Amino acid sequence: MRVLSLFLVSVAFAATPEPAIVYAETSHGEPLTMHFQPASGPGIHPAALVIRTGLDFDPAALLAPLGIAVFSIDLAPAGNWRAGAGQVRRAIRYLRHHASRWQSDPGHLVLIGGGTGGYLANLVGVMGADPDPHSKDPVERQSAAVQAVIVFNGPADLRGQDLPPDLRALLARDIEAVGEKLAFSGASPVMHIRDSAPPFLLLHGDRDEAVPMSQSAHWQLALQNRGIRADLILIEGGRHGVSEWLRIPGVRDWRREMLEWLAAALARG
Repeated sequence: MRVLSLFLVSVAFAATPEPAIVYAETSHGEPLTMHFQPASGPGIHPAALVIRTGLDFDPAALLAPLGIAVFSIDLAPAGNWRAGAGQVRRAIRYLRHHASRWQSDPGHLVLIGGGTGGYLANLVGVMGADPDPHSKDPVERQSAAVQAVIVFNGPADLRGQDLPPDLRALLARDIEAVGEKLAFSGASPVMHIRDSAPPFLLLHGDRDEAVPMSQSAHWQLALQNRGIRADLILIEGGRHGVSEWLRIPGVRDWRREMLEWLAAALARG
């Protein structure tokens, strides 16, 4: 594996993982929490926010040893896609506001997700979320923009699709209010692209039985047509579970490719 010079650091320093960090509360008063895996080495580190919902492997094992602080969240039942996206945006704002607490660089932040979490990573990545300078909450005065997005098997255009149950649940209220056609269209990341979106790396198995590989291919083209960098790593023989990719004989070294892409993306940012 080629040396990733951007992230190589001394392992002499090791911060301590923290208990669950409360970054918000639901409308019912239930805490929303994130977990922190410190980066190896001293200094100020890039940070990754991982949406664990729908992702069956832990990127922290790859990223933290290379000097990237990793924060992860599990989505609380939301009932609609706006609330789900709101949880992710709130976590980004919270992380950025308190970055110095974890020796993290608020200007070098990557968003990672897979499956339903990948859908929300796609959505939040392109929608953006400007700060509210008039908010009494200092967290809400932070931007929810990120510098890069990495998505595993993530839906981007819901129109005409047979959605997995967990993703369909995020659209339940809209489906009831306006019907499937309008609900699926309004919730599709492809309908919310802003030209200021960050670069995207998409990873998808060509035998994905839950989210067709064509979703990432179509998404890549849609982003590129708006002048947004989008790269696709296709896993031959790969099904929906990322953890299974490593058991495919002769599978491409997607982990190395992902880390090299991330190093370059954050260096540009």
